Amino acid sequence: MASPEGVAVKFDLLTIGDCTVDIFTFPERADIHCQLHGKQSWKEVDGSAKPNLAAAGERRCELCLSAADKVSSKGFALTFGGNAANVAVGASRLGLKAGIYTHVGNDLFGKETLENFKKEKVDTALVEVDRDQATNVNVIISSGGERTILTAHQPRQYSIPPIYAP
Repeated sequence: MASPEGVAVKFDLLTIGDCTVDIFTFPERADIHCQLHGKQSWKEVDGSAKPNLAAAGERRCELCLSAADKVSSKGFALTFGGNAANVAVGASRLGLKAGIYTHVGNDLFGKETLENFKKEKVDTALVEVDRDQATNVNVIISSGGERTILTAHQPRQYSIPPIYAP
């Protein structure tokens, strides 16, 4: 854990928990196949398949992309997230002095996450740079009004830094 010695910063809000890098992509063509009540049901709308939700009931859907091929995308967007990060950034934007105790990897995404916290005026004195595990990353495929998330989430342990413990 980052050493809190010498950390004289007082926060209006200190968040503790995970942060992530979220990479959104929007494929130009993807099929969504659904099974409603054990029966397959899907329809094509605007060049892409969408689940046929006319029938009520339980559904199980699969996102289908062309295998072993390059899949065209309408674009990509890189954002930062995670519950602790979102709350810290939101509090800072509201004018509170916010800090975060989280972990990032010693990698490009970790460096970008730290830069984003600084840009958002979130104190990073308690952020730990993990030399053994990567920064948490989600790749979010947005298609047909739904999102499918591929995630690489590292197990992390958090405890209240002793200097802030009640």
